[in-house]
Amino acid sequence: MIVLRIVLFVIAATLAAGTLPLRAQSLDDQASQSLDSIFSRTINNSLQSWVREITRFGGANGSVGSISTRPGDSALLVNGLLLEVPGLELRVGIGKAILESPRLRDSEFVAQADKITLYDVSIRQGQLEFATDLMVLDQTALPRLDIARLGATNGGTDIFERQRQFLTQLLSVQAEMISIPRLAVRTYSSKKETELLGESIYRQNVISDVKNRQIGTWEIADTLSLSPPLEPIVRESFKDAVFTGLNINAFTSLLDPALDWSTKGVILEGLTVRDYAVSIGGLTLSIDAMRLASLTLEALDETTRKNLITVAKSPNGIDAVPNAEVPQFLLSMASAFDVEELQLQRLSTEALGIDYFTIGSMGMSQASLGGFAEIDLQELRTSLTDLGALNISRATVKNADFPDKDILRAKLDGDAVSTAALIPTFTSVFVEGFEANVPDLALEAGIQSLDLKTKTNADGTPNGLAMTLEKLRIPTALIPEGKGLITRLTSILRTMDTETLELNQSLSLQYDSSQQVLTLEELDIDIQDLGRLQVAARIEDVATSPFTSPAQASTSIRSGKLMGSQITFSNAGVVEAGFDAQAAKLNTKGDVLRGQVGATLPFLVAVLQNQRFQKELVTALQAFLPNPDSLIVELKPESGVVIADIERQLRGDPRKLLALLGITIQNRPDGPEESSEPLPN
Repeated sequence: MIVLRIVLFVIAATLAAGTLPLRAQSLDDQASQSLDSIFSRTINNSLQSWVREITRFGGANGSVGSISTRPGDSALLVNGLLLEVPGLELRVGIGKAILESPRLRDSEFVAQADKITLYDVSIRQGQLEFATDLMVLDQTALPRLDIARLGATNGGTDIFERQRQFLTQLLSVQAEMISIPRLAVRTYSSKKETELLGESIYRQNVISDVKNRQIGTWEIADTLSLSPPLEPIVRESFKDAVFTGLNINAFTSLLDPALDWSTKGVILEGLTVRDYAVSIGGLTLSIDAMRLASLTLEALDETTRKNLITVAKSPNGIDAVPNAEVPQFLLSMASAFDVEELQLQRLSTEALGIDYFTIGSMGMSQASLGGFAEIDLQELRTSLTDLGALNISRATVKNADFPDKDILRAKLDGDAVSTAALIPTFTSVFVEGFEANVPDLALEAGIQSLDLKTKTNADGTPNGLAMTLEKLRIPTALIPEGKGLITRLTSILRTMDTETLELNQSLSLQYDSSQQVLTLEELDIDIQDLGRLQVAARIEDVATSPFTSPAQASTSIRSGKLMGSQITFSNAGVVEAGFDAQAAKLNTKGDVLRGQVGATLPFLVAVLQNQRFQKELVTALQAFLPNPDSLIVELKPESGVVIADIERQLRGDPRKLLALLGITIQNRPDGPEESSEPLPN
């Protein structure tokens, strides 16, 4: 963005100077005229007359060393061109200009040339100075200027408005290509003490080293000043950058209070950059290649436009906006930009505390602050000094929908906003080869793959969710200290001498809007060397889809009725380890303790006060404990139970749920799995 603003201003002010030798009235009604027929009669006299004219306004002055034709062709040579307009804080100097096949067009009073080559260009506006050894403009049409009027300091018009009007004229230019091989930028403004170092660096160094920089197909009108203060301690460079379809009218017209800017506008049709590097303080970012397609700007509300103009006019920049309005202003500006496509190849970062940060490639489409159609990230590698490393082979996220800016604005204003309304949604998330480690703590975690997708109806409406997680590895050292089940789990893992948990999980949810039924088709959690849990359930009378109304999902589900559920637990070592851990405290053995518990089960379960379930539980556990295999728990309420009522009963007397939900339990010995009874419809 910094480079773009610099280039636009350099082009604008340079074109102003380049127009001077062509500022002449045509003597007949032809649409265009050759140099031979107009040069001797108009160019020289009109130029000198025009220079004398502008000196009468605001102290402006200009001069030209010489004007001549190049022998053998129709090129026009201008040497020693200088323009100073104090009323605009503008000074332009050009050592030499060559205009090949220049023409004048009467109808619009515009000068044209097949090519304009400028040497030793120096431009200064206010505290900023731009310099380039060479600038080339192909197939260029230059705008008509009225510097005399804008140079005047009377009439009550402030300098910002005069600069705005002046650059509105300048940037009404057309060019097939503009090339700047090298650009130097210096600033002479005094800023805060914290910025003095950056300022001193700016005064002595080239900010951009550009090879074959190009800006193509320019059609600009009603544009304005692009000369805000540059951020200090910033360095940018790249091998080449090619802009196509650059139209800054949609952006710069925002700063004109008189214009009714209320429609979406394309700022840039395309941009490609190779070997890009930017340095900000001690941080350096480099990109091998970048491609951007269709950058657009949405309409802004009046408050945001007012603040934008304030920032542009004030030397204090964003500090000129009241503190209370800054978050909302930045939010609105960020929300206004849309990108159709962005592609990056080989991004790397260097900074203090970062050993390395690289991305092999990244693609993004249909992106804005409100979300994006897709982001595809490949080969992310990062290592932070003394903290650890993170590696991802591939990550793809599709159809992300972020909170609306009005919701974010309300949150910034301190209004009550539900947490659900702030949670982004996605239709698809895929991660492969995730690895994270903290060497100092000897901690490693990883995921072989994660695949999360939203199911949809025929019309594309979300109606379900499917998730598959393969080989999630979590260090047992990350399990926090706690009470109850957490303490027991920690004790079991220590008994098993397990340092890492490995988990596989799958989930499938489906919502039928016509029947208002939410079905948990599958929840399968398999922890290596511990056990496996499988759950299915059916909930009726769910009025709204949890997938199309996430903010209302909890309320809608709590009002639904649980019609049935089946829970299957398959042991893979956790039962034995649990008894071994408890037996160690009692100075006995795990299998002995299991036998003792089995013998006393009728007395232990009496507290449940449900004879039917107590008998089932004793029978199932006495068969299970000697050779732990699988247990099946089924919930079969007679007419369905409201989820909210289940929650209330859990907080009251959970024992009543045994009859309310019709809970049954049975042991299933090892062997071929029998088809389970289908859930009630």
